[in-house]
Amino acid sequence: MSLTPPKTERQPRYESIMKVEYSYKGRTYIDIVDNISADGLFIATPAPLPVKAHVELFLYPVGKNIPIALTGEVRWVRTRPEKNKKRGMGIAFLNEQQKVLVARMLAQMEPPAGPQSLDGLMGHEVGVPSSSIS
Repeated sequence: MSLTPPKTERQPRYESIMKVEYSYKGRTYIDIVDNISADGLFIATPAPLPVKAHVELFLYPVGKNIPIALTGEVRWVRTRPEKNKKRGMGIAFLNEQQKVLVARMLAQMEPPAGPQSLDGLMGHEVGVPSSSIS
């Protein structure tokens, strides 16, 4: 089952390969941000959380060692891959100050010089709880 993203005016989206850690109901997960805007992001994951789930996120911009802490809410999910679209969940940022911080980060992002790889970014399979990573 897929819930379609709501039709709203959207901020410019940036394609991304960024590591994200997020917590829900006492469990922490590590996945990849597929795209991001000042208002929210899409996490590519085989196991999206329920719609309306509130999450604490730690976003790791490429080339930075210090994460950006954010709060968000799952607004929609895609449980099956669709034409050129991955499984995952759309998360809206809830804090206006955090949106400004993300907008500043995006303004400083440069387009990648070449193909990016997940090697070194993720040391394990995406979508697994971090507690199961040794």
